[in-house]
Amino acid sequence: MGKIAISWFKGNINYINKLKSLDIPYLILSPGDFIPWYEIFGILFIGGEDVHPKFYGEEIREENLSLNLERDEFELDLLDKAIYKGLPVLGICRGHQLINVYFKGKLYQDLIKLKKENVITQIHWSVDGKDSYHKIDIKEKSNLFDLIREKSILVNSSHHQGIKVLGEGLKISAMYFDSGLNIIEAIEKENYPLLGVQWHPERLSDESSNKIFEFLKNFI
Repeated sequence: MGKIAISWFKGNINYINKLKSLDIPYLILSPGDFIPWYEIFGILFIGGEDVHPKFYGEEIREENLSLNLERDEFELDLLDKAIYKGLPVLGICRGHQLINVYFKGKLYQDLIKLKKENVITQIHWSVDGKDSYHKIDIKEKSNLFDLIREKSILVNSSHHQGIKVLGEGLKISAMYFDSGLNIIEAIEKENYPLLGVQWHPERLSDESSNKIFEFLKNFI
């Protein structure tokens, strides 16, 4: 049986526990590791640090960025090879943003600043260590809708960045509609098994969250 590859960086225990709970076999990859591509049937890119702005053609503009160049370079290369091999890809939070950057998209560097400037009204980041929550709207003509079969779901939110310019060849499959700035909550690619979600389904136990991971399980 094939396995889902997940990159090894701090904070991935929730993802591993979710994969275990759904009986999804996995292997962990670290920079410098030999990558057994013959075992890998899909790639999971998880949350964590911010993608360095240089990868989407910008300077560092905000002070509160958490950066890890080694991780960026490793995961962008991993994503490049996965797509070359036609492997299914799932990106969560940072992973969602990483996919967008790979396809030449851009990110908002700090939504917290935009909230302070009243550009957005919804809090999308954790407060006192707890996730925020809001509903998202899912496009009916999308692979995400075909997977979840719901037009609107409640999701958790723990991110201070978001997609600003959609990457080339990507499609929006879910949105959060703000009275100020709308936030892209999910992306996919035409005729390719790829899904990116901005929320954290690994920390939820509802059916729609499990289905996000079953997107990869379907290819094992």
